[in-house]
Amino acid sequence: MAFIEQLLSAGNEEERVKMLEGNKELVTPELLQILSSFLAQSEKDDTQPAEVKQQIEELFSTVMRFSMKNQIAK
Repeated sequence: MAFIEQLLSAGNEEERVKMLEGNKELVTPELLQILSSFLAQSEKDDTQPAEVKQQIEELFSTVMRFSMKNQIAK
């Protein structure tokens, strides 16, 4: 959870990617599952600000892309 909070606090996608590259061992199927759950929950929650929903969507997309690139590179 702390890593997800760090990723969410990153200023932009480039910073997130740098954090992901520095912590590749934390990019696991479990991380993707947690982010997917957060995303689904935020879409159902009408009280969530649109900005928060967008941040979660962007984070999920960034982590998914990063994960896929690493799988292809193996």
